[in-house]
Amino acid sequence: MEKQDGYAIHTVALIESSFARDINIDFAKQEIETKLSLENFELENTPEGVIVVAVMATLVGRQAEKEVYKITSKYLGSFKKNGQPQLPEDTFKTINAPAILFPFIREHISSTALKAGLGNLLLPPVNFAV
Repeated sequence: MEKQDGYAIHTVALIESSFARDINIDFAKQEIETKLSLENFELENTPEGVIVVAVMATLVGRQAEKEVYKITSKYLGSFKKNGQPQLPEDTFKTINAPAILFPFIREHISSTALKAGLGNLLLPPVNFAV
């Protein structure tokens, strides 16, 4: 079978993770406000035809101006460039690759939150094209 022009996933890996929570969160007292921040990283020094991108998400929960939890998850993805893709490489690095990695980040943050007794934290999908 002939390879089609485009980008193919080669590797997806968790490369960094951290978690901290306050020991005494009063869930009945006041709602916890969450803030999600995302960073994309393009990694250099890759073999010809391989694109490596990392995405880091940090989710912070605050209750009455106090940080009650913080979850950080950083995933790396390597992608093989086949032939001459129609999509420009810069667009793939900044939009498509992060969009491919984000579901892995969402799952990691969600399962960490459940294990930490924070309940079911589901991050909404993110539009990386904006």
